[in-house]
Amino acid sequence: MTKPIKFVQFDLTINKIFYTYSNTEYCRLPIDSILLKKNSNQMSEAEWSQHRIDLLNYKYSEMIVHKDNVTSIFLRKIV
Repeated sequence: MTKPIKFVQFDLTINKIFYTYSNTEYCRLPIDSILLKKNSNQMSEAEWSQHRIDLLNYKYSEMIVHKDNVTSIFLRKIV
């Protein structure tokens, strides 16, 4: 028993044109993300801990929070 031959056919008459940004409109520099650096081992554990402490301190002292969430464990003060 032979399998039927599979094929793909494209209809070039209904192409869609997608516009892209030029290099003056779109920054193509590498992504400077803390999570990306952490996951690709470009950041030490000490640097990761310091960023986490900075974020928690920001949440505690500057971020606007709903009154019901003030006691959230994520908003604890890091000493």
